[in-house]
Amino acid sequence: MFLRMTIASNIKTSLPVAEKAKAYLATIEERFKTADKSLAGKLMADLTTMKHDGTSLS
Repeated sequence: MFLRMTIASNIKTSLPVAEKAKAYLATIEERFKTADKSLAGKLMADLTTMKHDGTSLS
């Protein structure tokens, strides 16, 4: 399947093989839903604990 060929090999190993593209994409969506939530939580925690020291622009 073409979709499977375009995904990095370290991610491919954790995904089950599916016959149909729609089922494969649904599996990928489920797999990375929690990763998005945890990344958002980490970014929000970083933003809320940052302190501006007045010297840096970034």
